[in-house]
Amino acid sequence: MASLMTANGGICRLCLQVHWNDFETIDHNTTAVILNILNLTMDVAISDEPVMCKNCSRSVEMAFDFKSTCLFTEELVMLFARDQQTSHFHLKDVYKELKSLVTANDSVCRFCMTCSETSNFLCLDVMIEEGLVSQKMLDLYLPEIDYNIVELLVCRPCVGSLVSYLKFATVCATTEESDN
Repeated sequence: MASLMTANGGICRLCLQVHWNDFETIDHNTTAVILNILNLTMDVAISDEPVMCKNCSRSVEMAFDFKSTCLFTEELVMLFARDQQTSHFHLKDVYKELKSLVTANDSVCRFCMTCSETSNFLCLDVMIEEGLVSQKMLDLYLPEIDYNIVELLVCRPCVGSLVSYLKFATVCATTEESDN
């Protein structure tokens, strides 16, 4: 097995960029589990000492935090659906059950359950129509989410997190393809 380390730097396993003193050695076990949760199929054991740059490390952490939040929200939504024995409800109903009252002008984020004025949200269907995200990418990297069960409004922070996650996933997928 070759090393991704050079005399003065390392080649990031995730983005394949050379970094000087701005990288960390990849922990095979932890990183492999996190990449698996993120649905990023990358062989981190491709070298003796795989490294990850600080930018990719931050991207992994942010993507993992975002997806963990999405999975937690999905679990809440599914539990509510089972309890109510229906798949026709609004996220406002889930929010009311768990937290508090919601006004008529409020909406609830599909990914994080944040409640705020509707003007602070984007519709996921519109994001898909405008090419900000694709249904294929959502199905590939967030397959656990049921996109048919409730309204698909996304708060602005989650829009940013979603777009960043999908861009990072694309970089990783391209990197893995170039290795093969």
